[in-house]
Amino acid sequence: MVTVPTYYYKAILDFKNEKSKSIAFILPNKGSKMPLKSFVVTIDSLEKLSKIDFFNKLDDKLETSIESKFCKECWTW
Repeated sequence: MVTVPTYYYKAILDFKNEKSKSIAFILPNKGSKMPLKSFVVTIDSLEKLSKIDFFNKLDDKLETSIESKFCKECWTW
C-alpha cells in the first residue's frame, strides 16, 4: 500500500533583512487549470495546517512580520 498525500505545500523565504519577502502555497494533489497565484497562503496559515515551524531560526519579531503576510506582486510569475 502506498500513501498518497491529499495536498502538497511549499514555503519560500527570500531573506534580505529589511527587504525580505515570503510566500507559501498549498496545492491539492490533483490536476488544475488555475494559476499558481490561486494557491498562495501566508506561512502562518501553512504552519497551522502542517504543524511545522518553518523559519524558527529568525528573530521572533522578524519571523512574525514575515510569516503573517504575503505579497503576490513581489514575486515574478
